[in-house]
Amino acid sequence: MSTTIDWQAVESIALVLMGFFEAVTLYCLYRENKAKKLAEEKLIQIRRRGEAPFWTPCNRLFNDLFCDNGGGNFTAIRAGSPEMLCALREEVQLEDGREVVFVIENSGAATRAASIKLDGEEIFLRQEAKLRSAHELYYLVYPYHKAKHGQDQRMLLSYESAKGVQDTHIYLIKHGFRSLKRVNPALP
Repeated sequence: MSTTIDWQAVESIALVLMGFFEAVTLYCLYRENKAKKLAEEKLIQIRRRGEAPFWTPCNRLFNDLFCDNGGGNFTAIRAGSPEMLCALREEVQLEDGREVVFVIENSGAATRAASIKLDGEEIFLRQEAKLRSAHELYYLVYPYHKAKHGQDQRMLLSYESAKGVQDTHIYLIKHGFRSLKRVNPALP
């Protein structure tokens, strides 16, 4: 009994198998590249957080905040003042246009320079005057608007770190409340 081999069928099967293995190889490469890309993105986010300031509401207790008005003039604002958001006051209700003073602290990296916008409008990040009785506090100053009271506002913090990294982070502020939360980069 002699068997004849259908070489055309063998060739067809071999081509199918080669195509299958090539598809599996391409799929594995795709998954590997996707995993690598996700790992790289995660590392970028870690670096963004690691070399960045991290602002939160200040929980320190103090009596006065000393503001430098320039030219050697200073103003002291009492911690319980109606316009100040601090550990002693969670909410302000002011007349339209009055300045809110929101005391914050940085538990992240130091910055060389920063600019802050609240819903596209520039606001101020200031440091307390360098006086012997001062506490080296930082604070935001923004105009109060009754119509926005309690609404979330988007704050963009653009900065340059002490190491020269430049980035922009996004925070949410609840208007008139002692609420500040970084949303981008997100917390792990």
